[in-house]
Amino acid sequence: MPKSVKKTKTGRIAQLAALGAGSATKRASVAIRSAFTTDEVKAALLDEFWAGFADDLSDTLGDLRGILLKLGQILSFMEIDMPPIVKQKLAKLQDHATVCNWSSIRPVLENSLGKPAGELFEAIEKLPFASASIGQVHRATMLEGSKVAVKIQYPGIVDAVNADLSSSEIMATAIAFLLSFIEEESKSRTLILVEEIRRYILNELDYTEEARIQTLFGKYYENHPNIHVPQIIDELSTREVLVSEIVEGSSFESRIKHLQENQDALDKIGQILLDYQLGSFFRFSVLNGDPHPGNFRFIDDNVIACLDYGCFIEVDAKRLNLWKQLFISTIKQNDKIQRSTLIKLIAIDDFSIPPSADVHNLKAFFDLCFAPFEDDEEMFFNIEYAQLVTDSGKKLLKETTLSHEMIIMVRVLLGTYSNLARIGCTINCKPLAKQWLNQG
Repeated sequence: MPKSVKKTKTGRIAQLAALGAGSATKRASVAIRSAFTTDEVKAALLDEFWAGFADDLSDTLGDLRGILLKLGQILSFMEIDMPPIVKQKLAKLQDHATVCNWSSIRPVLENSLGKPAGELFEAIEKLPFASASIGQVHRATMLEGSKVAVKIQYPGIVDAVNADLSSSEIMATAIAFLLSFIEEESKSRTLILVEEIRRYILNELDYTEEARIQTLFGKYYENHPNIHVPQIIDELSTREVLVSEIVEGSSFESRIKHLQENQDALDKIGQILLDYQLGSFFRFSVLNGDPHPGNFRFIDDNVIACLDYGCFIEVDAKRLNLWKQLFISTIKQNDKIQRSTLIKLIAIDDFSIPPSADVHNLKAFFDLCFAPFEDDEEMFFNIEYAQLVTDSGKKLLKETTLSHEMIIMVRVLLGTYSNLARIGCTINCKPLAKQWLNQG
């Protein structure tokens, strides 16, 4: 159990390099052993290599945390080409990373809140029940007896993130290494992925912003029959510590597995998540930018707790109207209005005209993503459709220069349709669109 995060550029590169060297040696050994054997033995040897690689990769990213762990999380929930065993092993990053011991993380809590832990809580569990890219979460009991979740930043995480952000070498080493084992990626795609992770982590480093957005969502979904947003304890939340109502429930994967024989329940879950993810934006002007499955806990089959508000975008009324106009023109197949709206959304200012290729790529992507809302009929969300969306999104990110706002929107659409495909749900999306846009 590490005491703190490895902080220095040299140390973080060395750990990645050790993983890379070890994996390269093992893969070379597999190639040699496979040279004069049957196809069945070759397949077994390759499966053995990927299983070991996935274990080593998830363990290393869990130790390094920060931006590098976030990269692993993004790869784990998106429908991109990778060996199935790698995706399965990386999936554990959705729920936990390597944890810090209590003696190391307790000073962060007490220094941030200005009191000993015993004066802040009746009790707090020393072993965290969840951990992620920049912090870990402990169960605690408030002085008046209520149960809460206490998220505390890792000691040294700020220095580690700053080291990653200031070092293109670290980021290039990590992404080039990881993606070399998964798929071919262009330099431009890699740089865009770096920027997405960079902005995400910078937002996450300030828990007060996450608390503000979570409180905002809590107000929007107060008394909602299907969505629950944990309440923030404002007086115990700072830049480094976030205290909120604790939510017990089953994970995304376990709940979906449990309901495999109940298609009606799966359909309802899919509709709830789609309505939450996209409907929140069109109704309230704010988008939760992190739809990976680890951020959903199922209180029961009808109530889903939505967690983690560290990544988000907010837009003003003028900007929201443009997004609504894009949505409407796309589902009505009005190409002229759609293209003019896309130009306004991606233009740097009122006087610049984005490249026509960028507009073309965006049009192709949104045509595909908004197609389920065109007709008043049910659609089955499967892996094949999610893969089409992912392929279009990858092409878009590879060939097009996008704003942070557009990158987050693309990511949300990729993640949302990936989640719906994992569920295997059937939804009539047209009524949802009418609700979002207040149309009869």
